[in-house]
Amino acid sequence: MRARAASLALAAILPLLLAACASQPSTLGFYDECARTNPTFVAMAQCGSTNRNNWCMANQSCTPDGNATALYADSLVQSVTTRELSEPEAQRRWLEYRAAQLNAARQQDLQRQAIMSMDSPADPCFPY
Repeated sequence: MRARAASLALAAILPLLLAACASQPSTLGFYDECARTNPTFVAMAQCGSTNRNNWCMANQSCTPDGNATALYADSLVQSVTTRELSEPEAQRRWLEYRAAQLNAARQQDLQRQAIMSMDSPADPCFPY
């Protein structure tokens, strides 16, 4: 009986948790928006970092993944500024990173959808 109550409570709370995750903008989205209006990688990365930081401060909500993305972009900017990387090379690395992050997010979404679509067994003590 307790297992069923716990299962029902989880089923009620899970959509709320997923909605909270979905309401936070993607860090990549800040950079993508800036890519539309900034011709160079450095300008795009600085714009994306500024916009993300402003949003984080206003909402008091920065994720560890978002922080890692911002640090990576900042490190590429520094490498271009110190001439360790060219703009095209930094752009190429950013696009590879971005593609890997989007792929990982898609995989997580697919897993989340698979979990949400699972039917719970009628009797948790005897699921088969």
